[in-house]
This record gives sequence, C-alpha cells and structure tokens, in this order.
Amino acid sequence: SGDNIDAIQPANDGGFFIAGGSSSSHSGTLTGIYNNGAGTTDMWVMKTDASGNLEWQKLLGGSNSEVAYSVNATSDGGCILAGYSANPSGGIFTAPGYGGNDGLIIKLNAAGSLQWYKVLGGSASEFLLTIQQTADGGYIVCGNAASSNSGSLTGMTGYGGGDAWIIKMDNAGNVVWQKLLGGTNAESLNSIMQTPDGGYIAAGQSNSANTGSLLGVSNNGGYDVWIIKLDANGNLQWQKLLGGVSNDNISGFSGGAVKRTSDGGYVVAAYSSSSNSGTLTGVINNGAPNNTPDFWIIKLDGFGNLQWQKLLGGTDIEY
Repeated sequence: SGDNIDAIQPANDGGFFIAGGSSSSHSGTLTGIYNNGAGTTDMWVMKTDASGNLEWQKLLGGSNSEVAYSVNATSDGGCILAGYSANPSGGIFTAPGYGGNDGLIIKLNAAGSLQWYKVLGGSASEFLLTIQQTADGGYIVCGNAASSNSGSLTGMTGYGGGDAWIIKMDNAGNVVWQKLLGGTNAESLNSIMQTPDGGYIAAGQSNSANTGSLLGVSNNGGYDVWIIKLDANGNLQWQKLLGGVSNDNISGFSGGAVKRTSDGGYVVAAYSSSSNSGTLTGVINNGAPNNTPDFWIIKLDGFGNLQWQKLLGGTDIEY
C-alpha cells in the first residue's frame, strides 16, 4: 500500500507530530488501525515521545482520498492538520464537500481524538498546504484555489489560472477572513508564518506578471518564487517575485520554506533552474548550460530586499 510522510513538527511535550497519507489498513506498524476507504488514502497522523517511540496514530478521512500536507502543535497539547479531501464522504464526514478536491483542516486533542474538522473550497479544486496556530489562538492557513465565487469561497473572485489562497480562522475553525491573490496565470502559496507585528509572511510561486493582485510586479520568466507580506487583517504590504528566465519554485509542500531571522529579515528555501538572469544575475547555476535545478537559498531584509543568495548543487538535479 502507499504510505507517505509529508510533515513533522515538535510537540509541546518534547515529542513529535508526524503526518502524511496512508492507504494501508490493519497491517505492519498500522496493525489495529483501519483505513476509512478501501484502497484509498487517509490522512495519517502519529504522535511520538522525545525518543521517537510511537504513542498514538490515527487514520482520518472517508471513502475517498485524504492527505495531510501540514501538521503543527497547538497550545492545548493537541495538533492541527491541513491538506485536502477528494470528494469528502463517509468516515469522519457528516456532509458533502463542494466539488473536486476540497481543503481539509482537522483538529485533534493531545490524545489524538477528533475535536473538529472543516471542509473548505468551491466547485473546482483546492488544496491547503501549511497551517500554523496564531498568537490569538486561531489559525492561519495557505494553499491554492481554482474556484471562484462558489462554496466557502462565495463572494471571492479569483484572477484566473488558480490563485494563492490564505485563510484566517478562529480557535474553533470559523473563517475570520480569506484572500485570493494572483494574476491571470497560476499561483500557489506553500508556506506561511505569523510575524511579530501580527501580520504574516508567505512564500510560494507565481507564473503571472503585472495582473490581478500582482499589478505593477514584473515576472522574470516562467515560474518565480513569490514572497508576500500581509498585515494582521490580510492586507498586502509588499510582495516580491524572485527568479530568472527558467522556472524557480518553492520545493513541494514545504511548510518551512520561509522563516523569520533574528535580524528581522527572512530566509527562503527554494530551488532554481535559472542562471545569471533576472534577480539571479551574476549567480551561476551549477548545472549550466542545461540549467538543471539547484538548491536556492535566499536572504531578504524585513522589507523583502535581497541581501544575498546561493545556488548549491551539481550537474544534475537538486531540490
């Protein structure tokens, strides 16, 4: 069967929460744990002690596929999970979804018992990639949305091609505000964290230029790494597109792709297929002339200005 780990985060007691997806049932280290849909994937979450010994594990979902891309500890000793559900039904679900893939958030207590879940999305497909508890006890979550003005996105108009999606929730999972950000092409946000001013820093990728919420911002070619700073109410304070003539991205479902540094700036973990072009002018890809992806480490100041960057790798592919 297919079993996959997508996220690991420290728990408040020195242990760890580990999350991903599993299509196994009552076998191997999952003996006694049953899948909610025969042959489909469930969200899989485990709690270990500080030495890595398993304390509990859960398979959460319904008759179709569910996957967790992000897990974070909560102040009550439990955890919060974010990912997606493909047409939620059966299992933990008491109501149908909105269509296509929906964003899924699940709250567990310290013993791993389900406290609540939320299905969010519209008539097309949505994914939630990173969730973090905020200082007020609520949650901030990001991902991507292809829907517009439907389902839980009713009243929200997208820009086209799939947009970045940011949601602020209260402690019970109710939506306080949400934003669709992007241009006429495709955008996604993989990583978000709260900043000391109560706002948020987010990282992802954009294939748009000078359209929608990116009006006035130039694309360097293909996909660019996209850094966004919001205030506490979700209003855009600044944004940056970083990259060269080839594709430049945040790696996979990387909840830790952007982190605040002690000097008030930010460090970004990404990968780049570009060389000596755009904001990478003067920086040579190690896979040139074929420009295979290199590790790309970016240091920004508190206003998103580039301080230094490194391309690290060899002649083949690094992510």
